[in-house]
Amino acid sequence: MACILCGWTGRGFYRNTGPGYDELNSVCPGCLASDRYRSLFAVLRERTTAFTAGSRVVEVAPLRSLETIFLNSSGVDYTSFDLERHAMEQGDITAMRYADSSVDWFICFHVLEHIPDEAAALDEIHRVLRPGGSALFQVPVDWQAACTREYPAPDPRDVGHVRRHGRDFGQRLARHGFAIDQIVPGLDVSPRQVARAGLSPEPVFLATAIK
Repeated sequence: MACILCGWTGRGFYRNTGPGYDELNSVCPGCLASDRYRSLFAVLRERTTAFTAGSRVVEVAPLRSLETIFLNSSGVDYTSFDLERHAMEQGDITAMRYADSSVDWFICFHVLEHIPDEAAALDEIHRVLRPGGSALFQVPVDWQAACTREYPAPDPRDVGHVRRHGRDFGQRLARHGFAIDQIVPGLDVSPRQVARAGLSPEPVFLATAIK
């Protein structure tokens, strides 16, 4: 196994277990990134220009190892924020300080399931993206459910999430002015390479702002 984020190599990734989930071969012993963040990095590297000099990138609820890569990328204007966790600055995704049409790439990974006012967050992301700018989203999707289920309060049985997204997640994004491309990480490499890198099979939603 080899982590594409930090370069760790070894016999296997750690198991990731908690209320409502049990993921084998997920967490990197080197940087503690889970498989979904290795997939995010693969998509960013192979399908975007986020690491190109001149790009303006904003990440909410950042992963430290990915944050470090961005901060070490020459010429990239990167900022991370969160309400509570480690980040470069504190901020609210439903009321961001960034100017209209000022961001090229916005990263929002496993965040929306924690935000009571998802619509406000999506409108804000659309506002700060430049025309043709894109956001990368992922949430836990129940692929057996056609529609998203809203909880009356954060559900401790579902890791404190306020909703369980269904197959309509892409449609929910599209309603806020995005064109959606659903990307399955690792399609351009062999299954062996996918397994060695420990990539998650869950799709990444690339949402391009239509202005």
